[in-house]
Amino acid sequence: MDISKLKTLSYDELRTLYREFLHSQSIAKSTINTSYVDTFYLWRKGSKDLFWNTVTSPAFENDAKEALIKALSENSTGNVNSLVNSYLSHLRRFRLFLASDGTAETTTPKQDNAANRIYRHKKKIKVNVPQPSAEQVELYLAKWDTLENYRLQENALNKLFFELCPNNTDIIDVLLKASALNDFYSTNIFSIYPVAKHICTLNIDTRLRDGDVTLVGDIQYVNIGDTEKNFYSFATKYCSHHNPLDYPIYDSYVDEVLRYFRNRDGFTDFPDGDLKVYIKFKRILINFRAFYGLDVSPHSNNAYKSTAPLVKIDISIKGGAFHMPEQKLTIVPVTLHSDTENISNIKPTVSSSNSTCTIKFGKVEISFFNGIDEHIIQTIMRELKDL
Repeated sequence: MDISKLKTLSYDELRTLYREFLHSQSIAKSTINTSYVDTFYLWRKGSKDLFWNTVTSPAFENDAKEALIKALSENSTGNVNSLVNSYLSHLRRFRLFLASDGTAETTTPKQDNAANRIYRHKKKIKVNVPQPSAEQVELYLAKWDTLENYRLQENALNKLFFELCPNNTDIIDVLLKASALNDFYSTNIFSIYPVAKHICTLNIDTRLRDGDVTLVGDIQYVNIGDTEKNFYSFATKYCSHHNPLDYPIYDSYVDEVLRYFRNRDGFTDFPDGDLKVYIKFKRILINFRAFYGLDVSPHSNNAYKSTAPLVKIDISIKGGAFHMPEQKLTIVPVTLHSDTENISNIKPTVSSSNSTCTIKFGKVEISFFNGIDEHIIQTIMRELKDL
């Protein structure tokens, strides 16, 4: 590999190239996923220069161990001595990548047999990602629903955020939510208490309800010790789990998909860095949704309807409208617009028929079809109070 050219790559560009290399090796998928993240720990927690100086050092073993112990001591609450060996092994593998042509097998000696000859000459497969559409959204939602661990984890988070600890004034509530989110989404925050304490100081509940996009920026920067940390992805997830209608989630998968379709179809024009500025990121997602016609879900079970003339209900798909498997990013938002100045004395009654929930008040009747998420119903009820 041409190391001088590699050093000019951005963090995401280098990770993408390295992941392609890892997939060409005889490595388990779980190891690839871990290595794709942990290899670049020194870059994330230190700097680009620290990372490159370490992996190219003539005294690599000593320098890498020293740098990792320092970084882990500052950022991790775990046992540094046990963690350092794992991170060191990922850096060793990266040095094999640097010594290779980017595709050759380097982890085991090659044997001159048919299987290895075929493997050595294996070409990289060009992935043909389907055109984004409402049908594709439904297809991957259905696949996501078959992944019991992801589905139940998300249900647990919904219960925690919407029922058990909906507010953010009690440090214990915030600690519970931040810890669960950090664990389920693997956001790699090794010291969660300073994050929770920071959130408590921001008085965020009203801003969350109002969908204030600047809140993400206020949450994402946290001082831990003498270092300011940037927990951008975590901040989007924390806001989204309180108000999924207004806060789409950012993560590396969404980032990669948006850049892919920008380059392929030109659905909008933006520099890569805009994805890390939340207000711009959200605007890009809205442009994505509009370009591919993802404003309405074709799946009737994910919608609801009104039979009354007094209330107009818009149904659209916001946030991660098109997403990768194993990562539930699609959000179905609901906006209610009153066609009259006042709807008073709302006293809803709830009944069910044929596996649906119907809310009636005055001349208005809203039916929720089987399968709709509970937090969407809660959001509708919250908005009805303001009509």
